[in-house]
Amino acid sequence: MSQRIGDLLVAAGVLDRAGLQQAVAEREQHRGQLGRCIVELGLVGEETYVRALSAQLQLPAVSLDPAHIAASVVRTVPLKTCERYGLVPFRLDAKRKLLDVAMADASNNEAIDAIEEMTRFKVRPFVAGPGAVDRVLEMHGGNGADYMKMSVMKDPAQ
Repeated sequence: MSQRIGDLLVAAGVLDRAGLQQAVAEREQHRGQLGRCIVELGLVGEETYVRALSAQLQLPAVSLDPAHIAASVVRTVPLKTCERYGLVPFRLDAKRKLLDVAMADASNNEAIDAIEEMTRFKVRPFVAGPGAVDRVLEMHGGNGADYMKMSVMKDPAQ
């Protein structure tokens, strides 16, 4: 990566240095991801953040619609793992062994490696906003008990 996301947003004129420092302080206090802090503090809109991160990482961005993501695809990765890494599987190509994963931090190679090892699929990372990832997990996962119930329910799309 040539430029950190905070510096990239400042250089683009969508975030000022004071806002960046506020987000850094928030991240350090709560041990969160800087991008999530920037968005949750309302310093930069989620769409702007996603576009900037996508350009920075040279990865495609994805707009997630929870209603159009099959529960069976979301379930390919355990909910706790999705929450830990801020990601959600959204498309599966079983024949080619490919799993498309929307990630709030698509530069997290540890997450990509863990998902590949867990699923035995090649992960293709896509950039998504942290709020979008959260909404999909909430709809498809709810809490851990609901998520586990989903694994025994038949997917209506099948």
